[in-house]
Amino acid sequence: MSTKRTNLEFFTKASNVSAMYYRQFLYHFRVLRNNFLWLLFRLRLYKPQNVDRRIVISLTSYPARFEYLAKTLKTLMIQTISPNAVRVYIEEKDFPQIGPRLLRFRKLGVTFCPTVSGWRAATKLIPEILRDEAKEDLILYLDDEIIYPRNLVASLVHTLDAWPDSDVVFNWGQIVPLWDANAGCIPKYSTWKTTNLVSPEKNLVVPLGVAGVLLKRASVPVEVSNFVQFQEMSQSNDDLWYWFHFIQNNLKLVRSLENFESPIYWRGSQEQALWKTNIIQGENDNIIKRMMEKSSRFQTLILKSKAV
Repeated sequence: MSTKRTNLEFFTKASNVSAMYYRQFLYHFRVLRNNFLWLLFRLRLYKPQNVDRRIVISLTSYPARFEYLAKTLKTLMIQTISPNAVRVYIEEKDFPQIGPRLLRFRKLGVTFCPTVSGWRAATKLIPEILRDEAKEDLILYLDDEIIYPRNLVASLVHTLDAWPDSDVVFNWGQIVPLWDANAGCIPKYSTWKTTNLVSPEKNLVVPLGVAGVLLKRASVPVEVSNFVQFQEMSQSNDDLWYWFHFIQNNLKLVRSLENFESPIYWRGSQEQALWKTNIIQGENDNIIKRMMEKSSRFQTLILKSKAV
C-alpha cells in the first residue's frame, strides 16, 4: 500500500512540475510572439485588416496597472482585425499620472477619457454606454492586464456574423452550477467552473470580460448604466452586473465559434486584483445574494438553473 501511495505522490508531483513548466513556456512564448508582431507592426510590415463594422474597445485602468496597460494596448494594436477606436477610461484624479509611454498610443488611435472618481470596475463599460456622440455599433470590453491573442477581435466578430441575431458574444464563460435544493442556494462562486466549451444556447453562463466580450450597443439594457444601483449591488464585479441585466432582458448570449487561447496575465499584474476580494473573500456570493433579493425574475432564473 505504501509503495502505491509513494508512486501516486511521485506522479502527482511530476505532473504539477510539468504543468508549471508548461505555463512558464506558454507565457514566454506569447510574450515573444507579441513582441515580434509589435516590431513588424511598427516597421509597417504587418497591418491589421479593416472590416466594415464599427467597433470600439472599451477598458479601464489605474496607476498601479499603467505598466501593464501599455503592454496590453500593444496586443490590441496588432489584432488581425483592427478596431475603429480604443478608449481607456481613467478616473480624473489619476490623469496626471498618465506618462509619455501611454500617451504615445494616442497616435495609434487610443483615447484616454476622464471619468468621475469612485466608479472602479464600472469604468470598463458604463461610461462608454453613456457616450451620446459614440458612433460605434459594437462595444468590446476587456481587461487591462492580459496578453491578448491577435485573433481576439476576429473570433468575436466572425461569431457575430455567423449568429447575427445574437446580442452578446464572449470567449470565456463562468458556468452557473445547479441549484442545490437541500442547501437552498447555488454552490459558492469559488467552485464554479470556468470554460470556453459552453453551448451558445445556454444563457446561464456569465461572460467574462477578462477574455473579451463583444456586445451590440443597441442591445445594452438602459439599467446597466444605473451607477447608483451598481454601487449598491455589485461594485466590485462588473461581469456579474452586466450578466444580471443581460439575462433579465432576454439578450442572446453566444460563445465564440473559434478557438480562443486561455487568458494569461502579465507577470506581476495581480498584486492588486479584485478577484481576491470577489472569489477568495466570497464577495461574489454576497453580490449574487443581493441580486436575488433585488429581482424576483433573476431569482427565478437562478432557481431554474437546475435545468441547465
